[in-house]
Amino acid sequence: QGFGVRVQKSAFECILSGAKYEKLIKGIPKLIAAEDLVRVYKLTGNADIKAWGTVGLMEQEEVVIF
Repeated sequence: QGFGVRVQKSAFECILSGAKYEKLIKGIPKLIAAEDLVRVYKLTGNADIKAWGTVGLMEQEEVVIF
């Protein structure tokens, strides 16, 4: 979060400068647990992206713990 738009519950789409991309990559290991899996797909140049439908921004899920 903070780098792009949530497109599914745990998938984000980002358009980043080189500096922001490096910041993202360097920060990921600090945020994940040992059992987590994070994948980053860097699309450059003539990447062919097709999308159908519309996806609104998801609101932050509210969590209440008693």
